[in-house]
Amino acid sequence: MKEHNDFSKNLKYWKKNYFQGECSELEEILRNNKSRINDTNELCYYAKEVGYEILGPILVGFLKWLNYRLKSFDYKKIFFFSREGRFIQKAYNTAYGIDDHATYMYVSRRAISNALLSFSMSYSEIITIISVFLRTPTFETLCNVCCLDKKQFEKELAECNLRLSDNVYIDEKEKQNRLYGIIMRLGGHYFYEQNVLLSSYLEQISFDSSVAVCDVGWQGTIQYYLQSFLSLCKKNTDIHGFYLGLRVVNQKEKYPGIKKEGYLFDLHNNRNLDYMFRFTNELFEMMFMGGEGSLLSYTKSTNGEVLPVFSPLEYRECDIEFIENIQTGALMFVSAYYNDSAMSGKLLSPDVVTKGYVEYAVKPTMATVNRYRDFGVYEEKILPMVPKNGFSFYLFHPHAFFHDLTFYNKIFFLKKIFRVRLPYYHILRIVVDVIDYRSDYRKKVD
Repeated sequence: MKEHNDFSKNLKYWKKNYFQGECSELEEILRNNKSRINDTNELCYYAKEVGYEILGPILVGFLKWLNYRLKSFDYKKIFFFSREGRFIQKAYNTAYGIDDHATYMYVSRRAISNALLSFSMSYSEIITIISVFLRTPTFETLCNVCCLDKKQFEKELAECNLRLSDNVYIDEKEKQNRLYGIIMRLGGHYFYEQNVLLSSYLEQISFDSSVAVCDVGWQGTIQYYLQSFLSLCKKNTDIHGFYLGLRVVNQKEKYPGIKKEGYLFDLHNNRNLDYMFRFTNELFEMMFMGGEGSLLSYTKSTNGEVLPVFSPLEYRECDIEFIENIQTGALMFVSAYYNDSAMSGKLLSPDVVTKGYVEYAVKPTMATVNRYRDFGVYEEKILPMVPKNGFSFYLFHPHAFFHDLTFYNKIFFLKKIFRVRLPYYHILRIVVDVIDYRSDYRKKVD
């Protein structure tokens, strides 16, 4: 512990030349309060240090921006989406105190999509609604997402000369019509039940009139699903979304027409940060995870209250403890910043508050990558954040290389494979730009 105390004012992830201009305000807080991290366990200290130096400044920048933007928006309540929103709300309360207008909301793409399916009128509409879950576009995935009886669905698929492992994207109109009938026969009652429960839940939490919603990001899918559901229910609710970041896909906004804005990056600002967080997405989202599983659906208690139904928690107990220590360190920084009498009212630039994150995650050392070699992340199934295989394996299995690159933290993946200092971010940036360009070109040709 002596080693930590001797260097408590030496910042690990902020270089000396970072502290210029508006960064000087962060430097004083970072240096003068780091000694508050006091833990004899090396791993706990490491996690709290990451939270304090890396996540803390990003949260402060976001919270100041959020508070400023909310002042110009006439809203009834602000809702923090589960489950990453739980920690964002904690940070918000740390900065501004308990707010009766700030509410945690049990909501997920999965839960809303099940309710939306009750409005579907064709097989293609079903596929559109659940498309965000079709990373593996098989009938088995469709069966799981739509909560269908697997044995019965498999039996009825066989009558259409289809298997669970087949691709859901089918052109034959007759087969589409048969599949629509099968899905609605097996799941229609459940879809309607979830429609009624979601409507009741939104009334229960007073999600009406004019509301603000807050989440990590990245495309505003939950907000879009909610807006679509309310519109189909003929309810006039004005929703304005505030996110840490909103991603650009092929130079376009994925869900046009909904009111949303991002702090770190959005459709109009900070494309570099968009890419940096895209290539390290798993690590950043992990820092916001809470101690509850994914929200699957809604149920009703005996007293009529609508309650959430969760999947089992995907993460190991040791991983949750590590995340909680990161969050503890981040809240230490938020508390120190907002308790400092010299705190400026000026907004902080996203480029400034992310300097520590870029140093840690976008230009990682092998020591950083190895910290996460046993850490699991949930992407349809639990996968390690860092691949188990090395260069020699991928040299003889190039298809596995490109497949795994889409699932793992991309920069950590490349660093683990090649184990040398290369401009991985710039390499990935060129690759994505080429893919986006070709995608747009193909659409124009078609």
